[in-house]
Amino acid sequence: MAKKKVVRPGQVRQRPGFLQQWGPVLAVGAIVILALGLGLRGLGSQAAPGQATAPTSALNAQPAAAEGPTGPTTGPVRMANQGAAHIQPGQAHPPYNSNPPTSGWHYETPAAPGVYDQPIADETLVHNLEHGYVIISYNCARLEGIGCDELKANLKNLFELKRGWKIIVVPRPSLDTGIALTAWEVIDKFNTYDQSRIEDFIARFRDQGPEKTQS
Repeated sequence: MAKKKVVRPGQVRQRPGFLQQWGPVLAVGAIVILALGLGLRGLGSQAAPGQATAPTSALNAQPAAAEGPTGPTTGPVRMANQGAAHIQPGQAHPPYNSNPPTSGWHYETPAAPGVYDQPIADETLVHNLEHGYVIISYNCARLEGIGCDELKANLKNLFELKRGWKIIVVPRPSLDTGIALTAWEVIDKFNTYDQSRIEDFIARFRDQGPEKTQS
């Protein structure tokens, strides 16, 4: 007769539990999932290839000024908002707080983008600013270091370089500097032609008006 095996205390072989058997695998899997999640989150925060990052908002310019600068500035100056009320041609309104204006009363019809030989009414141009335009105003009598014809040629080339989108180049005899750049609530003024300064202004403030339009 075969002898039965006696299992003594301490000799019992227990089957490993679920956590004991699969715990290490689950831990590694959790780490991998966490790493992938963080990686995707990081990718989501970056601009897609070919997608431009948002330009610097006009809110990042200097604190709003109640009165516009007279003479050259050292960079963009933020102006106090004068509203966006529509008025009829010839209708009187309070004075603008800067020369050229950066907000305020304006006519219902804006100007088309372009390079102009004659001045345009402020009330028309302010409507363009509301749509996110950059207005490049110039006064040849105040220019320094460059002739009027050369300035006009440079500004025309710059207009074409920027494809004319939301840009107006216009003479302004009342301007107290050679060149003034205006966008909604923002102004920059100087006497010499500085293309990099103009391009930087356009990059930061174009299409930043309160009304979003295609053109």
